[in-house]
Amino acid sequence: MAVTPPPAYLATIRGIDKFTEYTAYVFCLLNIPLIASNTYEVISRYVFNEPTEWALDVTTQSFGSMFMLGASYALMKGAHVRTDMLWEKFSDRKKGAIDAIAYVIFFMPTMLVLVYISYDDFLYSMDIGAIVAASLAIFFLSLAGIPLTGGFLAKLFMIKAALSYQPWLAIVAVVMAVVSVFYYFRVIQAMYFRSADQVTQPEFPKAFPALLLITALLVVLLGIFPEALLGLLYF
Repeated sequence: MAVTPPPAYLATIRGIDKFTEYTAYVFCLLNIPLIASNTYEVISRYVFNEPTEWALDVTTQSFGSMFMLGASYALMKGAHVRTDMLWEKFSDRKKGAIDAIAYVIFFMPTMLVLVYISYDDFLYSMDIGAIVAASLAIFFLSLAGIPLTGGFLAKLFMIKAALSYQPWLAIVAVVMAVVSVFYYFRVIQAMYFRSADQVTQPEFPKAFPALLLITALLVVLLGIFPEALLGLLYF
């Protein structure tokens, strides 16, 4: 006789799955610096013979972050590598038992070790303002009108309004948007790739990085789910 799980249990599982799916959309944004840095490096290295020092770091950090942060979504979709010739012969109950035992014995201890050995790096990143830099980078990407940010929607609506009024204004807006991309990306490059000896680390209130991070996440969520805000404005 099948046992029906309690409603609270099912609601919790559905909530976790929905959170995993929505955050996966945000983590997909890491493809942008991953592809952009590789493209820039190839052109700079093989066309202009001017290789960069930062493209490899951006590629490594983007891919590593996307791999680790997207692992939960891959697990939810059953996309991790398995020995299918054996796995498909197991019942759902046996598959669940194998997953539970494997994650308790192998996955959780591995994650605890990684947390332990990376704790000092986490503290160091807090000291050098990594959260502030990441949040500011998202703000600059939004100001540049990069897709999947709130700034992209703002520029899109502005250009659409200009087209309906004076088409030449839309052309000017597009040109200025392209110019702004170079400016904002230079600021991001300075934040991440300038030597620490060349800059002075400012002092921030303790709550400031958290507030910046929350605002940056809202900017990204607005770009991914604009209907949520538009539904409030146009009810």
